[in-house]
Amino acid sequence: MYVAAEETISEALVAAGANVEIVGNVTEGLKAIGANVVLSGRYHDQVKGAAANLILSGTFDRNVEVGGAKITLAPTARIKGDLIYSAAVLDRQEGSQITGKVAQRKMLVKREGGSSGYFSSSLVSGRCGCLSGNQ
Repeated sequence: MYVAAEETISEALVAAGANVEIVGNVTEGLKAIGANVVLSGRYHDQVKGAAANLILSGTFDRNVEVGGAKITLAPTARIKGDLIYSAAVLDRQEGSQITGKVAQRKMLVKREGGSSGYFSSSLVSGRCGCLSGNQ
């Protein structure tokens, strides 16, 4: 899915696909899910995302809650709320700005046979999900 720079989405947006790139303006909430997700537009409400590779390079007026194998905060990223993330790698590049708090969530890993446990995201691989406080 692709949203061009000159486009404005004025309703909540759920974007999913192998490659998701949103360059435009999203005035309501955004949920983006894909193998590769690039968010370089302007986001006026809360953003949630999950991807193997996630790049944040836009302006985010509220909280950002994301999970992935690698999350990159580009030098142009401006997060005016909190960044809540779950990732094996967080690449926070020089110049990126976060006004709120930065919080790393632990991952819940489900094993064959149904057992599960909480681990630091840097210690696990496999099927993982970002935990929210409302479990």
